[in-house]
Amino acid sequence: MRFFFLSSALLLLSGWLSAQGYTGARSAALAGSAVTLSDEWSALNNQAGMAFCGAARAAVFYESRFLVPGLGDKGFAGSVPVGRGAAGISFRSFGTSLFSSSRVGLAYALKLDEKLSLGVQTNYHAVRIAEGYGTTRTFTIEGGAVYRMNERLTIAAHLFNPTRSRLAEFNDERMASMLRGGASYSFSRKVKLLAEIRKSSDRNPALSTGLEYDVAEYLSIRLGAGTNPGLTSFGIGWQVGSWRMDASSSYHSILGFSPQVSLAYAPPAKP
Repeated sequence: MRFFFLSSALLLLSGWLSAQGYTGARSAALAGSAVTLSDEWSALNNQAGMAFCGAARAAVFYESRFLVPGLGDKGFAGSVPVGRGAAGISFRSFGTSLFSSSRVGLAYALKLDEKLSLGVQTNYHAVRIAEGYGTTRTFTIEGGAVYRMNERLTIAAHLFNPTRSRLAEFNDERMASMLRGGASYSFSRKVKLLAEIRKSSDRNPALSTGLEYDVAEYLSIRLGAGTNPGLTSFGIGWQVGSWRMDASSSYHSILGFSPQVSLAYAPPAKP
């Protein structure tokens, strides 16, 4: 029984870590196509994006994974300009009283010129498993790059946990690494198309695409689709002054809906 419980908990953790490629209701509505975005969630999605934000930003989010009680994913991210770059902090937590995992990250991004930025982050992870297993802790690093080729096209890449940090001695359990790359293209000031491919060390490659349409200065509509697992997503964003609220949901054909909401202090200059 203890072996089954531990195996199930580690499997749950693996699934959560593999889903960590994106955070925030905006990117969730775009099926996770977040690697090129420069917004309040860059400290969790791609730290290099912080350098292009231009102003202090902060946000909180909550997701109900598959509408299952206890599978709540929640977090915070914020960044402030520092010289030619920006510094950021983030927090994310997931789980139940039987199993929970959390991480705290500190990030820095540097704008090398008007087109290129680099970012890096170090994370402290804590994983708690009930039934007498206790808590294990580890560290990871991650980093990325954003390159704005012109006013319309942006490309980006991000690597999480290249060293595959050890999580537990049991079965030499290690945290997965993940490589992501993507591009976004703005057809106009109102319409943006995004695409991203990601490969985790323990899963097959996954592709996601998203479309964002700014219906008005204060209203955005978003759609997305992804593979492995196959899902569709949709969402909406409201901007009131320097505040924005985003709501979204993804739909898995077998497991169902995963709604998410986020609230952000986000000055209007959106990429």
